[in-house]
Amino acid sequence: MSSNKQLQPQAAILEIARRLLGASSICICGYDTEDNLIEIASDGCSKTDEPTIACIKTVCASPDRIYLAKTETCYHLGLALDSDLTLLATIPLTVAETELRELAPYLAVCAETILRNQTLQTRRPDLPDRSLCASHIEYMIGMTTPDTRKASFAVMAIDLDHLNALNLRYGWETSNLIIDEAIRRVYAILPPKSFLGYGGGGNILVISPPGLSLVTSRSLITNIRQALSPAIRAGSSEIQASFSIGWALFPDDGTNATSILQGVDAAIAEVRLYGGAHERRANSSSIAALIGTSGLERDLANAGERGELSLNWMPIIASGTQTVVALEALLRWERPGYGQISPEIFIQCAENGGLIEKLDQWSFRRPAALR
Repeated sequence: MSSNKQLQPQAAILEIARRLLGASSICICGYDTEDNLIEIASDGCSKTDEPTIACIKTVCASPDRIYLAKTETCYHLGLALDSDLTLLATIPLTVAETELRELAPYLAVCAETILRNQTLQTRRPDLPDRSLCASHIEYMIGMTTPDTRKASFAVMAIDLDHLNALNLRYGWETSNLIIDEAIRRVYAILPPKSFLGYGGGGNILVISPPGLSLVTSRSLITNIRQALSPAIRAGSSEIQASFSIGWALFPDDGTNATSILQGVDAAIAEVRLYGGAHERRANSSSIAALIGTSGLERDLANAGERGELSLNWMPIIASGTQTVVALEALLRWERPGYGQISPEIFIQCAENGGLIEKLDQWSFRRPAALR
């Protein structure tokens, strides 16, 4: 293990922002479902720098999720890290505006990567992961026959809302306590022969037993939401966590594990558009919005040859010396006609389509070609 102590995510983000931008004040802040201001971390902020809900919402709604305004004394920069989480910075006029506009997207990628790396690690080896859940779905499909009423079953993803903000405000250990308690509550009310899995981060997966109709599936979802509604005690605090549920029904919403899970992901993405804390069933429009088009895999297969792939570099900082000790390469895809495709989407597409090795080879060759 390296002797370099790992920075907490909020400290790492503040440090990178301070060094990249020369900011005089920095704040990571957001708001909850009741529009209460949540200040996660700050450095150098005075009372005149205090953020407002209106300011945070303006940043989150800005084009490209970046807000930059120049006054007589300074720049005000805002970066949307999530739908309700921002980084706000005050920067002296000694920094050129063109330089700020070049650095802002890079800082956003660094911050989002730090948050994503902290929340996607699987820490429950006692529970089946997403790939094992997919195998179970295929097994259930193989065991069902269209001429029996047991042909249908539901697949659900239960997502802890605002996980990034919870991690930063309370710490990972508290977030993990919330997730573990949610898993316990869901498990306690599932009908016999249900399948419970953990997808990493705040994602819980449930596969119902065969024979659940549309009506009984909705009833189960209602029971899950009721079980998760009471506040969760974490140490001396009671935290009112909220959860989103995306779900799909076999065979109506998909005929194999890949298409069913794709529908579940699309439903979750649609819930997030409306702020979370709701449930949504997969539908054709939400799936189309998630993947853009059915030709996603075909386009990705040729993205490298067409010059659509790129690498963004995130510095890794040693906390002892506060120096950059390494760089992490982050793969990005600019799909013509669609813009930047989320790595979570195209990496999953690559895994499903057997394209991971091809992307890895491109990523290894690209730095050498730039020398």
